[in-house]
Amino acid sequence: MGVTADMVTRDVDRQLDADRQGLGELNIDKRIKLPNNISDVAFWIDYACVDQDSPQAGIEALPLYSAACPVLAAYVTNDYDARAWTRLERVVSYAYAADTAIPIRLSGGFLHRRQSPHVEQHALLDPKDGLLTSESADRPQVDALCRRACELT
Repeated sequence: MGVTADMVTRDVDRQLDADRQGLGELNIDKRIKLPNNISDVAFWIDYACVDQDSPQAGIEALPLYSAACPVLAAYVTNDYDARAWTRLERVVSYAYAADTAIPIRLSGGFLHRRQSPHVEQHALLDPKDGLLTSESADRPQVDALCRRACELT
């Protein structure tokens, strides 16, 4: 299940309240403007939206979610580029998303203060070389999705 626009608005309201009190770490501009043809916003958050006890359906749907997303927003942690699943998400997004899809990388402590975007190029790293929690359970899944994505590019 994705996150609805109403849920995001409530979260933004809470975040703005926390920011006003000096407690917030991420400042989100509430006046996000959407293209005219988009009437609703939904978020798919990998760990939260894939049933971690039975992940197969969520894993198989990754290409569909990627194809439907005009933006890939990645919260980049210290180990982000080393992990196979996060590498795979970027490769799948590159293969399945529209040419106009926008990748965004956010790191800890990011504050949006209407600054100009900083554009950097980041190479797509091979998921086959990435780290996994469970080689035996995850590697076949990562390899299969990577193979399918690479066939499209």
